[in-house]
Amino acid sequence: RTQQTVADQPGSGFAGACVPVELGGIGVVSAHDMNTAAARLAQGDASTSIGFAMPLVATWSMARRWAASPEPRPAEEFLRRAAKGELLFAAINSESGSDPRHPFTEATRAEGGWRVNGRKAFGTMSPAADYYSCAVMAHDDEGKKRTGSIMVHRDTPGMRMDSNWDAFGMRASGSHDIVFENCFVTDAAMTLGPAWGTLVPSAA
Repeated sequence: RTQQTVADQPGSGFAGACVPVELGGIGVVSAHDMNTAAARLAQGDASTSIGFAMPLVATWSMARRWAASPEPRPAEEFLRRAAKGELLFAAINSESGSDPRHPFTEATRAEGGWRVNGRKAFGTMSPAADYYSCAVMAHDDEGKKRTGSIMVHRDTPGMRMDSNWDAFGMRASGSHDIVFENCFVTDAAMTLGPAWGTLVPSAA
């Protein structure tokens, strides 16, 4: 029910609330404001609020990277479409024994893009999302280990959703595992970030 409820709300603007105003969104930049809005929504339906948390987190993070990036700015078209309610995102970064600054899911250079292998947990909203935003470990052209962010469509070959989420009282969040097995993503779908294990203001 939660996934259908979220998918049926493109006109509300809630999922794109963190998209910058100049890209058609509401322009929420405060994590406090974002969390307050989610808490208000939870008063009506907690499961829907949990589901909306992932589109909010994904667009909030993308908007911060967009604002901090030089031209051409990555993810601009994604953000514009999210503001219109055309796309839903799920930010899926959790991994067993790790944290978002130290992702183990690895992206390896391939012709025209990257090959991704690994497993992500707590993929909230994964059954309804159009795209998954995931942190990965990648090596840049100098061989240095960096944290990257990939944007992957739900139907991309080599990626699958394991229907393994059955937490009592939270089934509606649809927080299944996402598995990458030699999954190819283009260069346009990858944003290389800071050195692996570090934190920078645009990602904080």
